[in-house]
Amino acid sequence: MPVGYAVVGLGNFALDRILPALMRTRHSKLTAVVSGDLNKARRIGAKYGASRIYNYDSFDSIKEDPDVDAVHIALPNSMHWEYTVRAAKAGKHVLCEKPMANSPAECLNMIEECRKNNVKLMIGYRVHFDPGNHEAIRLIEDGAIGYPKFIMAAFSQRTTEPDQWRLNFNLSGGGALMDIGIYCINACRYLLDNEPESAMGMVSSTEPAFAEVDENVLALLQFPEGILASVNCSYGTRRVDGYVVDGSEGWIEVRSAFDYWTPREVSLRRGDSITTRKFDPGDQVAAEIDYFSECIEANIEPAPNGLEGLKDMIIIESIYRSARDGCRVPVNYQSVASAA
Repeated sequence: MPVGYAVVGLGNFALDRILPALMRTRHSKLTAVVSGDLNKARRIGAKYGASRIYNYDSFDSIKEDPDVDAVHIALPNSMHWEYTVRAAKAGKHVLCEKPMANSPAECLNMIEECRKNNVKLMIGYRVHFDPGNHEAIRLIEDGAIGYPKFIMAAFSQRTTEPDQWRLNFNLSGGGALMDIGIYCINACRYLLDNEPESAMGMVSSTEPAFAEVDENVLALLQFPEGILASVNCSYGTRRVDGYVVDGSEGWIEVRSAFDYWTPREVSLRRGDSITTRKFDPGDQVAAEIDYFSECIEANIEPAPNGLEGLKDMIIIESIYRSARDGCRVPVNYQSVASAA
């Protein structure tokens, strides 16, 4: 039988991506919606065929609901920790959107609570299910560019709406780095299949809209064997989206690497030859949800799990600390070792 999901939080991402994606899955189904606005929850539930309606106060009662096997948390970042822990205590598997939480300590507690209650925890890295990014990883693993030396990853978009929760520090925990820069950090990690050892960061905000959060972030990451990566993200510029991996024998460029809808262009250069392939991004969210359902059904650990989310938060914290202190800082993975 399909795995039954409760979608927690009915903001734009849930309405535009998660709920439509659930209608296209093969191993998953929507059984409940959770919102602070019961009238909205009833309306959305009726539209998508959800048989159960909950608000935040009644959320814990999903423990008694046999039709809810898992929850998909699509709340503001600051609420990820609380609702993951509450879902785990209710015995429900958790698919939580990225960033995993607002601090490594919260991430660690989420992992511990899910393990203690014998439920699975997956973090919503949808681009892990994108064929264009898979192709870039394959090319690197096959030695198409020789030894990687340097990565340049960038993701920017204009985000200035005054009522946008992402611009409220208490809800978001940070700005461009937390929201979209995390895609670049995670890409550097999966492209190299390794973790950065140190970080340097610079942060700036140039408009009143970004009084509480970072507008622009430039970070440098050093990986083992001297490989370097630059991460650039901004809430104040028009869309920039992609990465370049420079190697000893050539380079790979992926354009539109992180969005939902644009065909990926994956270019490979070796010598004087450049070849480019296009990949349809497909429905990454539907693929992600069905993958998690298959992990639940087969009782296997999902690949983008809590440790993946914890590592990104440790790196983000290191970048912010570097920007604050004005120096290069080591990335300390001690909490990962304790959670592994």
